[in-house]
Formats: sequence, C-alpha cells, structure tokens
Amino acid sequence: MVNKRIRSLVLCALFAALIAVGAYIRIPTPLAPVTLQTMFVTMSGLVLGWKYATVSALIYVCLGLVGLPVFAGGGGVSYLLNPTFGYIMGFVVCAALSGLLSEKIACNNFRKNLLCSCIGLIPVYVIGVGYFAVISYCVSEAVVNLSEILLWGAAIFLPGDLIMCVIASFLSVKLKKAIRF
Repeated sequence: MVNKRIRSLVLCALFAALIAVGAYIRIPTPLAPVTLQTMFVTMSGLVLGWKYATVSALIYVCLGLVGLPVFAGGGGVSYLLNPTFGYIMGFVVCAALSGLLSEKIACNNFRKNLLCSCIGLIPVYVIGVGYFAVISYCVSEAVVNLSEILLWGAAIFLPGDLIMCVIASFLSVKLKKAIRF
C-alpha cells in the first residue's frame, strides 16, 4: 500500500513537470502553435486516475501562480489576468474528468482512452473560452464578438488538441502496462 502511494505521488510530480515542460514545446501548425500541455494533462488522467491527476494539475497551477515560469507565457499571480489562464484552470477539470471517466469505463484500450480524452477536453475549452471572453472584455476592454472569441479561443487550437488526445490515448495504454498502475 505504501509503495503504491509513493509511486502515485512520484507520478503526480512527474506529470506536473511534464505539463510544465509541455508549455514550452510548441508544434507549429497552419493556424496556431500547439503545446503539449493538453497531451500531458489528459494522459495524467488516463494513467493516474482522477485523484492523482487532479493533484498533478493543481501542483502545476500552484507552481505557476507562485511565480515559477511554468506557464507558456511565464508565471506569477498576475497571470490570473491573462486571457489564457482559463485554459490552465480547465486543465485541472480535464485531468479530473478524464481520470474519472477512465476509472469508470475501465479504459484499457485506445478507443476508450480516446473517448475519455476527448470528453476531458471539453472543460478546457468551455472554461478557457469563457475566461478568454471575460478577460478580453473586462480587462483589455477589447470589443470582440462571439465568432471572434470562438475562432481565436477554440477553433484554431482544437485540431491540434484533438491530435494530442490521440497521442495521449495511445501512449497511456503503453504507459499503464509499463508501470502496472
């Protein structure tokens, strides 16, 4: 029991570090660069389950808010006013949701993992786009309409994030077997 708990906590820390590193790995796409954060967040849920994946994502958020430059644009409490912080908050819910679904569905193959990953991605976009709209309007005082918000807040990133879900789903099956979690 103790060994499993220690292994789980080490994996939490590892996934928090991977999410941080993923913020700085940018893959250029025709529309917008994609980071690997989404892949590591969903993978944490699929591999660790909802409790430890949520802890992992919260560690990442806390490290960024205390000032470590783990977010794609830096870190610090002032990042709360960044229009993209909503996506970071969505990562916590994504990790929890994909982990919960993974446990309930008993995700042990690629298709089930992909389903859990894609459903887990929904709160990232709902929270992220909502926060993006509020901060853009209230803090930046930018006048943006709904179509612009959906384009710049979701549509250009969605194809890359879906690809990240496919990769995370595939790797999670292999990783679960390797660590026998």
